[in-house]
Amino acid sequence: MALSCPLPPGGCTSHFNSIPDFCCAKRAFDERGVRNLINEFKRIFLYHDVQDEFGLIMNHRHFLLEENEILVETLKQDGNISVAFPWRVKDGEAHPTPNSEWDQHNLTRKEFIVPQTWKFYQDGSLIPYEFLASDSPQPELSRPFVAELFEVMRLHGVQDALGLRRLDGDRNEEAFEVTPEGRRVSITTMGRKPEEITAEMSTGAVGKVLWYFTKDGNTEEAMGCSRCGTCIFCWNFIAMPNEQVT
Repeated sequence: MALSCPLPPGGCTSHFNSIPDFCCAKRAFDERGVRNLINEFKRIFLYHDVQDEFGLIMNHRHFLLEENEILVETLKQDGNISVAFPWRVKDGEAHPTPNSEWDQHNLTRKEFIVPQTWKFYQDGSLIPYEFLASDSPQPELSRPFVAELFEVMRLHGVQDALGLRRLDGDRNEEAFEVTPEGRRVSITTMGRKPEEITAEMSTGAVGKVLWYFTKDGNTEEAMGCSRCGTCIFCWNFIAMPNEQVT
C-alpha cells in the first residue's frame, strides 16, 4: 500500500523507538501533572475548528520497531476492533509483516497508509510515528494550527509528553488497547472492556491516553491503555499490584 506522506530522513524507526514505553510515559505524565494542562489547549482546537478531526495523546509506545518498519493500525470493517503491528517500508510502499491477528480478525487491506499520531520535535516540526490504513488520503495539517499548538505546548513545557492524534475510530471512551506479553501487536477493542483490562484496573496500570474537545466546550477522555508488550517492569507491575508506582 502506498504511503500518503514522505517519511523523515532515515525513516521512522529511531523516531518511534525514542518515545518512552507506556509504563515510563504514564509515570512521567502523572508526576508532571500533564493531565491538568489538557484544557489549556481547548481554545486552539476550537478556534481552528479541528476538534472533530484531532485530539491530544500521551506520547508512548508498547514495543520497539526494527529498521525500515512503521506501526500501522487497521480498523476492522465493523469498527469494533483495530489491530496495530509493524509494517515494512520499501520504495514508498508499506507491506504488513507476518501476523496471526490479521487473519484472526479478518482484516482487509486499504489503499493508503496515512499518518495517525504525531510528535513534536524541539524545533516545532511535527513528525508522524503511528499510521493508519485508510481508503483515502488525508488532507495536510493546518500550519497555523500546528504552529500555535506547538507554541502553547512549549510554553507549558509538555511538547515531549503530548502529541497530536487523528480521531478516526478513537471517539469512544470504552476503547481499550492491550498488548499481549512478548508480542509486537496492539489490539484495541471498542464498546466493551476486555478481560485483561478488567483484571488490571485495580492495579493502577491502566490509564487514559487520549483527549478530545467538543464544540460545546467539553473535554472528553478516550482510549485506555495497559502495559507494554515487552517491558519487564509492566508485567512485574501487574503481578505485584501492592507495589504500584504512580
